[in-house]
This record gives sequence, C-alpha cells and structure tokens, in this order.
Amino acid sequence: MRLKLIVTVLAGLWGGLSVHAENQENVDASIQNKLDPTDFRSRLEFRTEHQRLRDDGSRNLVLPRLDYAASKQLAFRVELPFVADTPKNQPSDSGLGDLLGRMVYRMHRGDGYAWVVGGEVVFDTASEGLGAGTNIVTALTFMSIDVPKYKSVLFPLYQYSFNAGGGPAIGFSTIRASVMTKWPERYYTFVEPTLYADHEHGSRVAGTFEVEVGRFVSSDAAIWARPGVGIRKHVMPRVYDWNFEVGVRFFLN
Repeated sequence: MRLKLIVTVLAGLWGGLSVHAENQENVDASIQNKLDPTDFRSRLEFRTEHQRLRDDGSRNLVLPRLDYAASKQLAFRVELPFVADTPKNQPSDSGLGDLLGRMVYRMHRGDGYAWVVGGEVVFDTASEGLGAGTNIVTALTFMSIDVPKYKSVLFPLYQYSFNAGGGPAIGFSTIRASVMTKWPERYYTFVEPTLYADHEHGSRVAGTFEVEVGRFVSSDAAIWARPGVGIRKHVMPRVYDWNFEVGVRFFLN
C-alpha cells in the first residue's frame, strides 16, 4: 500500500514537472519568435559597437533604431548612429552618422516560410569622414525558413546597394545567411556569415562572420552580445578586422 502511494506521488510530481517544462518551452519559443524579421513588430533597440579596422584604426558606434510595424505586411525603420572615429596616427573625430530609412513589405507567408521585399536609403547626413560621403539606395529581399528539427530558423538575404546624388561611386551586393536557434531559458543564438561583392572595383569579395548570444529578460525585452571577425578584409575598406557589440531590444507590441 505504501509502495503504491509513493509510486502515485512520484508519478504525479513527474507529470507536473513535465507539463511545466513543456509549457515553459512553449512560452520561451513564443517569446523568441519575436526575433523573426519577417514577423513585423514595433521595437526599439540601442546597441554600442566597437570596430577594429584593417589599418589599425578603430571606430565606435552608438546606434539607436526604431522599427514601426504599420501592419502585419508593412514595416518601417529609422536609424541614426553616433560615430567616434580614431584613425591610426591621426586625431579622432566624432559626430552623427548617416541617417537610414527602410520600408519592407511581406509578400507571402506560407507553412514554415515567409518572403519579404523592400528598400532602404542611407542619407548623406554625417560629418565629413564619418559616413559614406554620398546617398546610398538599397534594394533588398529576404526570407524566413523554419527548421523545426533543430529548433532553428534560416534567414537568407540578398541586397544590392548603389550611390545616388553624386559622391564616390558605390555598387555592391550583400549576401547573408543568418541562422537563429532557440535554446532553453529564453536564450537564443544567431550565426551570421555575410559576403560582400564590390562591383565597382573588379567584383572584389570579402565578408564577416558574427555570432550573437542573447536572452529575453522579460517577454518584451532582450539583451545580447555579438562578436565578429572580418574575412579578406584587406580587399575591401568597409570590412572591419574584428568587431564587438552589445545591445538591448524592447518590443512595443
């Protein structure tokens, strides 16, 4: 009789813990779904970034970003960085960088995938030497592809950027394949390799490799750290030697 009672109690405890763990996992997954860039949400981000440049100079950036979801299909972004540039053996300079504006539209959402198209403009608002020195127009498209077996989502992206309104000639493609993985206790990771092809200078190719580790500290706020390293940075000035950023993200809906 006592043995039967003990077995019943243990079975009840195990069942309760299993249900709690399953519910917690479902809650964590639901929260982490907010990171899907094809699932438009209004959010506010602040991040600080340190870049070590290939010429042994450095650059520090503070980047506030606002994403506004006008609907489930349409979203806008505004970003205005503060830049502190320290070239090697030269005086440092700091000030506001180039203003970025973006609009994206979700063309389709299917079972386990979504497709987005859009464009952005980087306006030449920075002080001399702290920005691109010209307006940059970018056409872009990206997708989300669920990989439930590994609790991950793949985000392939392609964009083409060119200058408009004078200034230095710019024309380059960006190819990126981000992989977000959901972990227990509201943790997540991004693994993000990126390739750049500079079409204005013999289609030179370089890239970066970044890894983000983040955690939701509440259902509406997440923090993260992201180190990165440049690949073939000697052939393309826009690619850093190494990079490290930290940030906080607030979801507004």
